[in-house]
Amino acid sequence: MTCPRATAALLALVLLSAASAAAAQDGALALSCARPAPAGDVALRLPATIAVDDVAPGALLVLEERDVDIELASDAQTIDLPPARRAFEPIALRPPRAEIGVRARAKSVDKGAFRVHLYCTGDTSGLQLLAQAGAKLAASEDASLARPAREAARAEAMTLLDHAAVSSAGQPPWFAAQTLHTRGFLSHRRGNVDASYDAYRAAASAWRAIDDEVRAQWADIGAARQLRRRGELTAAEAAFATIAANALDPTLKRQAGNDRCLTLRDLGATDAAATCYRDVVALHHAAGDTGEEANSLANLADLNLELARYGRARQNVDAAIALARRAGTARFELIASIVGAKLLRSEGRLGESLAALTQARTLAERVGDANLTANVLRQLGVGALLLADAERARTYLTEAAERYRAGGFRPRAALTLVDLGTLERQVGNGDKAEAAIREAIGLLDPADNASILADARGLQGELALDRNDLAAASEALAAARNAVRKQGFYASMQRLDLIAARIALAQGDLAAAREAGAQVARRAAQARDPLFAIEAGEVDADAAYAAHDPARALTAYRDAIRRMLVVAQLQSYPLHRAHYVSRARRALERVLTLSLSVRGDGEAARRERYAWAEELRASAALGAMPASGADPAERRATLAALNDAVRRHWQILAPEEQQAEPVVMADLLSRVEQGVAAGAGASDAASVDATRWPRDTALLALFVGDENTFAWRLDARGLVERHTTNAAQATAIAGEMARLLPETSSPAQTIQQRARELRDAIDLDETIAGNAQNWYVVLDGALTAMPPILLIERPPADAAWPAIVVLGSSREAARARRDCCRAHPLYAFADPTPPGGAASTVRASGLARLPGSRLEAASIARLWRPAPQEVHVGAAFTKDRALAALARPGAIVHFATHGLTSRDTPGLSALLIASETGGRGLDVLTWHDIVEQGVKADLVVLGACDAAGGARIDAAGTVGLTQALLAAGAPDVIAPLWQVGDRDSVAFMEAVYRALADGATPAAAVARAQHQSVGSERYNHPALWAGFVAFAARAQ
Repeated sequence: MTCPRATAALLALVLLSAASAAAAQDGALALSCARPAPAGDVALRLPATIAVDDVAPGALLVLEERDVDIELASDAQTIDLPPARRAFEPIALRPPRAEIGVRARAKSVDKGAFRVHLYCTGDTSGLQLLAQAGAKLAASEDASLARPAREAARAEAMTLLDHAAVSSAGQPPWFAAQTLHTRGFLSHRRGNVDASYDAYRAAASAWRAIDDEVRAQWADIGAARQLRRRGELTAAEAAFATIAANALDPTLKRQAGNDRCLTLRDLGATDAAATCYRDVVALHHAAGDTGEEANSLANLADLNLELARYGRARQNVDAAIALARRAGTARFELIASIVGAKLLRSEGRLGESLAALTQARTLAERVGDANLTANVLRQLGVGALLLADAERARTYLTEAAERYRAGGFRPRAALTLVDLGTLERQVGNGDKAEAAIREAIGLLDPADNASILADARGLQGELALDRNDLAAASEALAAARNAVRKQGFYASMQRLDLIAARIALAQGDLAAAREAGAQVARRAAQARDPLFAIEAGEVDADAAYAAHDPARALTAYRDAIRRMLVVAQLQSYPLHRAHYVSRARRALERVLTLSLSVRGDGEAARRERYAWAEELRASAALGAMPASGADPAERRATLAALNDAVRRHWQILAPEEQQAEPVVMADLLSRVEQGVAAGAGASDAASVDATRWPRDTALLALFVGDENTFAWRLDARGLVERHTTNAAQATAIAGEMARLLPETSSPAQTIQQRARELRDAIDLDETIAGNAQNWYVVLDGALTAMPPILLIERPPADAAWPAIVVLGSSREAARARRDCCRAHPLYAFADPTPPGGAASTVRASGLARLPGSRLEAASIARLWRPAPQEVHVGAAFTKDRALAALARPGAIVHFATHGLTSRDTPGLSALLIASETGGRGLDVLTWHDIVEQGVKADLVVLGACDAAGGARIDAAGTVGLTQALLAAGAPDVIAPLWQVGDRDSVAFMEAVYRALADGATPAAAVARAQHQSVGSERYNHPALWAGFVAFAARAQ
């Protein structure tokens, strides 16, 4: 039986006749309170049934474990901490006859030896308190209970132990020792390291006072573990070595060996730790203890990870997870899962790592270990930190640090404070970073915590570099190297060499900078580490740039960009991919400007620069959503949970349905699932064969950096390029226009003037932005929020306007598709309302009804006759009907409703629809619904507010419903960039559908409607027509 019930034993009497002894061998034991006798030993075949007759009120049965950890068959436990095989396990008996089923915790164990105690009469109050404490502790390990309930059960258990300790007079000799031992275990579970250490030490003394050396040694290992957790590593290592050498219990010997390996690793004795782990794994395997073997393999994997032996780490962690699941030990599975997530991060798969950690957090809450939960939180924070997700990183790291402090885990608290210091430096809070470092150093013992101390000193050096205090930076670097001189941890050495390289760059010592960077690169190559390879590449490029060697700098920056894009391709979520794409964009800007001086302005150089920009754009492009789980039921459950979180955010649920958004869902929503774009590899301008295009067709591709802009026009005549250094001016104008355009109160002349200024800022003269009737436009940076019609020189008022298609990448302009859309079936949806629909308004997140959208749907339906059509308004505008329409090949699907878009969280994008049940009669059609099902319709029209705007993810673009539809398979989407009134959009949409009915492409239909709007007195303001844009997944 497990440690939580190791809380009481009864010095009692038992009748063990020859017949009952024989029965015990067969898995059954018969006892009676009517015929008392001295306690006796018995061997049970497990699982077993123990029957007790003539039971009086208050009677208890105690099984004193000898060689196997058992549990009640009706109340299984999963705890696997000492004294697992040496507990006094109390079982309350119900009068008049009790029948108890017991089994081994380990699935592979089918027999065990015990001493049986039966206490039937007398004062059992003290023992009952101990038994009740054990029951509460057992309840606190019930994974089905909410965390507050489990913590409350632990608090009650501690109170009962306090009362039991007061009642120790007259109790059995082992009573006090067992009470102290249980207190040590419970204090550990509550995260109180110091209290746990004191209780375990007292328990060891109490066991030895009654000559029970085996249990005393189990208490010793509990105390030694607390020494390690609070950072007293030298003392802990000596204690583990002593226990392993003298252990009377083979299981204890192996566990002490494993803990010694952990401590050697923390001390930096990596070779000794690796040898130690291999020996202990072999011992566990020989003993058939799959749970402990899993634990040791997970720890060995973590060591190999620290040493950048990623191949070995992967083998270790996969084996550990498999063994832990076979043994049914959730705690060891959790430990292995955390290491596996760290390994994914080291391989550059940051999105997958965070997803694995999110799952691990759920498992940690089930296991209920405060230290392991804090470990998961810290790793989540480190992952967010690497992705420059400051808000989320701060939340995770702060909670982890608080948990470590509360539990007395001083070294881990210090390590997390260093992470928080890194975060504060990242966001420019140097004073807060320094304060975090000082607090971290104050928690550390220099002799035992050298690696963490080196990280803290290294961060001090980086802060000094930020202040351009090179003397302080060099001093901090020397202190860091001195702290870590005896340790071979890969990450620490890499970080310190990068600091050395940056100090050398600042001092102008380019040879030293290159050498330090080359050392980082060599280690990264040996470890196949893409993240530090990126850092080393940037050092090499910066050194070449500082040496005024543009040719070498150009090559080095190009290599760095390729590494960044490789890592970007590994990411599962757009927020994560965007982080590396943004870094690549900054390097690309320098590459493009260097190319002008190195390669010149010839046709080949222009095509090369265009291809480089296109390579980055293709890597950033949206692709299809990967499977979130192979099991269909799991996928449905995940989708339902995500959609519930979206409803909560937009207040679609009724007040009584409101709940706090789970942290796991917040993580999932912030990282909308995103696959690698199809074909997003090396790009080439020749991939778009413009020589076969009609002479009236051209492609305009833009790049807007921090200082420089580039514009390329590609058509049948060749490639034209424009370069300016007006990026800041262009970004400022675009920002002003984004504020002016949606408001009809903004003077139209001002908007037109700003559009001309924007074209001038990026040098879009007639040569590059005029004289074509069909345009493919690839926008960039701040210009992604601009209506493309304002970037193109429009013909005279009496001439047709150009048809403009916005693409994510010019690569897509090379892909042909079938014609759209005349005579295709039309499915129109508008004005969602609750069933009954009597109310004049429906409020959801402050949104009013859209009665004009009904007129829009009816109007376009009339225009579409005699082609097939269906119109769903009010309560008929449901998710099932909307998804069914999107799934119909060749369909045109029109939505006239509110678009709900989050500027910070892409996964919250949704369309407001009707629901037949709950949620005030409203529901949402979410990003996740669309991408999960896929789209087979030929054209989707979003007459919704702000449907194309979406959530900003980086300087290169947005993620919104439009991108979701294109990623899910829609060839064409028409959507507005800003809110458009439901009544104001009717005339525009009528013009679009008249053009489509005449055979126009979607882009040409939008152009015709815009041209007509300008000629109208009522609808000529740009706010009412300029925002409608034709998007496409590929060229027409």
